[in-house]
Amino acid sequence: MKKTMLKCAVLGGLVVFLWGFVSWMVLPWHQMTMKKFQDERDVADAIQENTLESGVYMLPNCFSYDKGMSKGDMEKAKMETKEMMQKGPIVYAIVKKEGMAPSMMGQFITGLIVNIVAAFFVTWLLSMTKAMAYMKQVYFITGVAFTAGLMISLPGWVWMGIPASCTLVSMLDLLISWFLAGLVIAKMAKK
Repeated sequence: MKKTMLKCAVLGGLVVFLWGFVSWMVLPWHQMTMKKFQDERDVADAIQENTLESGVYMLPNCFSYDKGMSKGDMEKAKMETKEMMQKGPIVYAIVKKEGMAPSMMGQFITGLIVNIVAAFFVTWLLSMTKAMAYMKQVYFITGVAFTAGLMISLPGWVWMGIPASCTLVSMLDLLISWFLAGLVIAKMAKK
């Protein structure tokens, strides 16, 4: 069974990885949900000048009140944050100040490993279920992906204002990739 689980993990992870390539590099749907700044160089320069380190940034950042502030200063800062939220823009950004290699080879390798690990755990979950018909196993794996999407994608839409179009594409991408992986994993798990 362990050998079968490893085969399922590797093949399932590879299917998810290959689908990700098609989804991001061939199909236009992710690009259709992305907007472009009018002057990317000006925005990049402003981000470099106004960030100290790589990380996740929010504008306005309602979590960064200094604990050493007086009560009056803290109330003033909270009011300024509320005004900024009403006026906009709202930004939730991942900043990587040092950039990254355009080849992205490291990300490809890490991504494949992550997909294989995820496929291993999906296979493990499948092994915990009672014997099911092939398509029920595929639907089970797709259901796991749907649940993960609900837990991961929808909170971003609710709390960070990620556009519905981007959220929908992310959810569909997840479902398609794991449906395809499910076809392979369920087939291999039967052997």
